[in-house]
Amino acid sequence: MHTFNQNFSWSSLRHSIFTHCPLAYYYHYYASWGGWESDADSETKQIYLLKNLRSMPSWVIEIFKTILLESKEKRKSDINILKRRAFATLHRGICDIRNKEYINNPKNINLIELYYKQATIQQITTQAEALLDRIFANFAESKISKTIEQIPYLKIKRFERPASFYSDGIQTWSTPDLVWEERGIIYILNIFISDPKTYSNWAIKNGIDAIFAETKWKGRKIETISLFPNLPPPLPFISITQNKNELKSIIRQSANNMLKLTNLDTDIQKENFANFANHNNCETCKFRELCH
Repeated sequence: MHTFNQNFSWSSLRHSIFTHCPLAYYYHYYASWGGWESDADSETKQIYLLKNLRSMPSWVIEIFKTILLESKEKRKSDINILKRRAFATLHRGICDIRNKEYINNPKNINLIELYYKQATIQQITTQAEALLDRIFANFAESKISKTIEQIPYLKIKRFERPASFYSDGIQTWSTPDLVWEERGIIYILNIFISDPKTYSNWAIKNGIDAIFAETKWKGRKIETISLFPNLPPPLPFISITQNKNELKSIIRQSANNMLKLTNLDTDIQKENFANFANHNNCETCKFRELCH
């Protein structure tokens, strides 16, 4: 068995970025480190700013998820109230973008489409409002909305996020959106913005979350549910049984590929990652200005 450095950890997000492009992985996890410090050099600060860029659709779905999950904690599930709160959050974010709040704190919202001048702030506002409206309309018509609404407050599983477990000695991170128990079954709900036909990482994420649930709540049956509220009704939500051995193999191979390019006892070299850069994905990469 491969012995992994104790400082290394793995997640489905890390796997997704590495698969997208090893050089983007380097920028995201290594070159950006310390970019939040006031005395960081200008290059590191810039890479950290790029790391925190988000696409408009991913930001909108994050707003939807946050409002929906908060409704379970506050025991308020009226869809119209949730929608008003979501739009208020969206408009506050747009205001922060106009005021360039991200300059003082790169973790404040900043969008890829605006940074790379692919759209104006007004176009982004219109598109984001339309997407958020469509997501709520699709969700309101779906069966899963009633299921979520009827989850008893005391049945929701609460734990520190992100959570982790060890798979063959590799610390693996899990971030399920919502977990609850009903009739001895642990249900895991994850909400995605992508199309399940073209985005495969959703199945890996669900599987990782299922393995985490098995380790935390031993002896329970686990069911995962994937929700894609941006797609037109009837809203698809997919419940699947994961192949645990296959997932563990993915973790081992993925982690091994990452560690081949790093030596955590010395300086991590950009060249190691640049040699494997996937230039076919540059147009969709938040770090693309660094490669040209």
